[in-house]
Amino acid sequence: MNLPGNLGMSKGVYGCMPRRLYWMAAFCVASTVYAQALRLSAPKTTFYLGEAIPLTLAFTAETPRTFVADSRLQDRVGRLNGTDIFVVDPAGSTEDPLRGLPGEGSGMGGLSGGNAILTSDKPFRIERTLNEWVRFREPGTYRVHVQSHRVRRVTNPAGSDMDLQIGANSTPVEVVSNEVTLQILAPPPEWVSAQIGEAAAILDGTTGTDSASVRERQSAGLTLRFLDTVESAVALAKRLPDENSVDAFALHSGILDSHHRAELLPQLHELLAAPDQPISERFVSTLAQLAMLVESGGVMPPFPQGDVDRQAWQAEAQRRTERLNELRQQLIAEFAQSAGTKTGAAWARSLNGLLNIAQNMQPQPAWLTRVLGALVTNFRTLPGRMQRDLLESRWRWLRDTDMLPTLEALYSNPPKPDPGYPSIADLVLRRLYELNPARGRQLILEDLHRPEGPRNNQSVLLLPDETLPELDEVFRAQLARGGPPSSLLIARYATGNIVKQVEAAYAAHNAQVDHTCPFPLVFYFLKHDPTFGAQELRRGFANRCYDMGRGAEQLGASAMSPALEKLAIEHLTNPIVPIKRGAAEMLGKYGSPSAQQPLWETIEYFRAWWKDQEAELAKSGGAESHELERTLTTALGKSSAWTLDAAGLRRLLSLCSSRDCRSLVGDWLRAAGERPTQ
Repeated sequence: MNLPGNLGMSKGVYGCMPRRLYWMAAFCVASTVYAQALRLSAPKTTFYLGEAIPLTLAFTAETPRTFVADSRLQDRVGRLNGTDIFVVDPAGSTEDPLRGLPGEGSGMGGLSGGNAILTSDKPFRIERTLNEWVRFREPGTYRVHVQSHRVRRVTNPAGSDMDLQIGANSTPVEVVSNEVTLQILAPPPEWVSAQIGEAAAILDGTTGTDSASVRERQSAGLTLRFLDTVESAVALAKRLPDENSVDAFALHSGILDSHHRAELLPQLHELLAAPDQPISERFVSTLAQLAMLVESGGVMPPFPQGDVDRQAWQAEAQRRTERLNELRQQLIAEFAQSAGTKTGAAWARSLNGLLNIAQNMQPQPAWLTRVLGALVTNFRTLPGRMQRDLLESRWRWLRDTDMLPTLEALYSNPPKPDPGYPSIADLVLRRLYELNPARGRQLILEDLHRPEGPRNNQSVLLLPDETLPELDEVFRAQLARGGPPSSLLIARYATGNIVKQVEAAYAAHNAQVDHTCPFPLVFYFLKHDPTFGAQELRRGFANRCYDMGRGAEQLGASAMSPALEKLAIEHLTNPIVPIKRGAAEMLGKYGSPSAQQPLWETIEYFRAWWKDQEAELAKSGGAESHELERTLTTALGKSSAWTLDAAGLRRLLSLCSSRDCRSLVGDWLRAAGERPTQ
């Protein structure tokens, strides 16, 4: 046998091979060897110090269905540590850039599309960037290979593809790649400057949300991180993304893992008060951590073995944690003081950064009132995306300010929406109605009476009236002109006086369009012409419009009627699972107490059906039934028409077929002060 040149192995080789082989791993099974290989490659062999080094790992197996490979690319800190180990020789001139920092250890989990089933003709490829794990400290010639723990040997090749993809009946294998030689050169200063300029231009100018634009920004950020110069780190700090993502964490780490921390600290501190520099919560946190590392002389050493040394290490770790919090509070105070001097876009983004900080502070900081006042006064100058965010997720703060004049002005003259974001007019009207119901009602009615239909689709549904008879004439006029009026508005507010006219327009529309879903108009028909409504509900089911629960989302409780409740109870026994799931959802949310017993009977039947087949329910093929069980459980346990006592919850727990159901009902029992037993 020739190694490493012979990439294939024939059957009939006697004796077991060593656990690790250069280029391949092999296993003895009944005197037969099955081989698989890992091939490492790079697009070139010469790189500048600090240049990104892309690598490709290609996995193959000589015999199909004998090996699988983990397809995960990153964990919660971005590196997926320990899965692929990059070994460099000589190692003395290299280091782990995140040594001693949060990203050094495992980040848990990672998104996966399942294991890849290895074959000989189509390699499974993983793209990695060596700089994430290895930083070269000086120019030279280096040899690199990979020890990968992605591969598992399949012990039952006859199993299903699903079994192979989830790693069932398999054992882990360590695979070692071939060796690649890299030449690392000292970078010319003009090349470094050009790299920084190009990356900064991309981060400043590429704003698209498409995948190509996102990848371009990610690559530019990593370019600045890997260059590891004072200038690249400052450029990166100026553009730190204020988001909670793996990519943002990677760029934040690019500041902390810099070789130039002491030189960076005063420059970043100056940015805190610079008028044109936007400051985010992440910037403040990064600066605080950088200051703590500089003040403490670097990262913590590895965890020691001796008891005395461990105690000293733990004491130092605790001191650093407390000091980090002190530094962060100092920087927040400085930031809050200087934020008002920011100009242009930096002002708005910095105030948004202060809001992000304030939402995690208890008690509420004194400077928050000043920040909110500035935002209300200058609301129209804020970016449209920020206006929407303030009126949605930040509304709990703004509602106690003098927002009414601002809302009136915004409603009368809505700002032009940012590209990719809808107008905030509908949201403004909702907030107006919340602060001044009388004025909000007036504006909603005016909007509803517009001959061409309302401009605001959500806020016009807020009125509590069961019907609005004066709108019948508006709807009639729209129908007479060929409309069409909003089916949602008719279902919400129309009386039965125009039901025949609505049915005629509905039938004419259906004659021109095949396979239309009857929701939400069918709920109106069931209220005012139950026979026609039942007919159309059945027609909708025949056209695969199954989910009456989703069809009623915007109408809420106003969708329910005696006729609908009766039909929903009948369809709890429908053989089509999505139909009965939608029926259960409607009954749980909006049904009367009469719906409770049919729901009990349905979940009892479900339990009897799946008894002794729970493993099948847990598989992906049982997802539809799994969702039905959850809907039935929620309908019974969280109904708006009844409340289950402890005995009822224990009964519900006894009818659970899945682990998720038992966990859910167990939580309800614990919340009720009971101990789940089953």
